[in-house]
Amino acid sequence: MLLPYFACMNIIHAKSPCCHTQVWRHGVRRRYCSACGRTWSLRKKRRGRKRNRCTGKALVRYFEHGNRRLSSYRLRKELEYFLAQSPWQPVPDGRLIIIADAFYARVAKKRVVVYLTLVRPVDSTEAIILPPTLGGSVESYAGWGAHFETLPAGIAQRLVAAVCDGRVGLVALVRERNLVLQRCHFHFLARLQVKRSKLPSSRNYAEGALLYRLAKAALVSDADAETALCKLAAKARTAPSGLRTVLSGFVVNYADYLAYRRYPSLRLPTTTGSAESLVSSIRELLRQLRGVRTRAALEKWIRAYLKYCRTRRCNYQQN
Repeated sequence: MLLPYFACMNIIHAKSPCCHTQVWRHGVRRRYCSACGRTWSLRKKRRGRKRNRCTGKALVRYFEHGNRRLSSYRLRKELEYFLAQSPWQPVPDGRLIIIADAFYARVAKKRVVVYLTLVRPVDSTEAIILPPTLGGSVESYAGWGAHFETLPAGIAQRLVAAVCDGRVGLVALVRERNLVLQRCHFHFLARLQVKRSKLPSSRNYAEGALLYRLAKAALVSDADAETALCKLAAKARTAPSGLRTVLSGFVVNYADYLAYRRYPSLRLPTTTGSAESLVSSIRELLRQLRGVRTRAALEKWIRAYLKYCRTRRCNYQQN
């Protein structure tokens, strides 16, 4: 039974939006025009499938377990929500050590350099991850300079030391800022293994094993360090060009590898292992995503993942 609208509600001037005539009630939520018969709903709902509310938890599960059941649309919405709502890890007060590293990624068949830095308080073993920056196709002094300019002034002024892999541009920037430089032991030993491997199956096994023992003695041992360094310098004078470059570079910059001994109060790590493990996990994420199409998408995914990681363990060499 149709009843006049004014009989159900105390609204005596209600008119239909189409004919401006008397309105009748047609059920609980619908109304009826007495002139043309048109009906309409009082509280209209959005048509189509209901959208799931973004909370960021689905993206966290994707980072942890690689949930492939999420659609690309839902994953993109979760990414945007996570970036907007998740803050960066705050940096504690006090003196800071910066661990710097960079890696290459490919976007649309072009190479992009991603600059990463972590800062660790001198009296802690937890390194805080800082926002990354994307550079050109080659790691350079200008790229690292632009990245360091993005550091907040409160952090840049408290830096006392830097740990890096020995790239020329990065080393020059560290020296300009008068920071204590600690070169990575692992990178030197890895470059040495490329030229002369200590594996039994290698062609120069005997020489590779000898050079590795001398390098470890020069880096770690106090008693045999000078003798091992002299033997490495003698090897560099007669070695082929590639091996000579690695050995002579180590001999010339030997003091930079021992900064952790000269400044024991800073508790410097001897490797960039915390940054290297972070780079490895980012590469695994990009493999899981099967690549990204644009530079902006690459930056969003890396920033979201670093916000999720927040910190990394960074131990120091204990004598």
